[in-house]
Amino acid sequence: MKIKTVSAFEIARLVDLEPSGFCVLLLPEGEPGFLSELTKELEVQANLSLIVVNGSGSGVEALLRSLRNSHEAVAVVLGLEHWSDSDFGDLDINRSRLTTSQFLIFAGTSTVAARLLNKAPNIRSFVGANIFLWIPDHSCPTWIQATWAGWSVLNEG
Repeated sequence: MKIKTVSAFEIARLVDLEPSGFCVLLLPEGEPGFLSELTKELEVQANLSLIVVNGSGSGVEALLRSLRNSHEAVAVVLGLEHWSDSDFGDLDINRSRLTTSQFLIFAGTSTVAARLLNKAPNIRSFVGANIFLWIPDHSCPTWIQATWAGWSVLNEG
């Protein structure tokens, strides 16, 4: 299987086209900018907001409850690296409870994604081909880069 690399722009576009869909987003370890980039892009492209649901240590019922109680258009599920194989199996059994009006993004390392897709095979059918590798959008400078660039220009000659 070939995994497509995507930026925040492409994820926001997918959400806009398929508002109640699913995807798995592979993140490099310690990727700090992904949530802020995605939040900004969703606001700009589709006037949508997101919620981050931390699944670590809370189990399937708590995750499902958090998703049900959320009114944001997009839910990013993090923290699944702490789940047991049994937790993934329980999520698979309860997969129909994941079908909401939200777009669900299961985000984590390649190890987390492999466990999710192998231990919850029916969720794989929800995800389909929407398995992506996150890449930062370097065309949009971070605040620090923009500030530094502005400082450089202002202080030249």
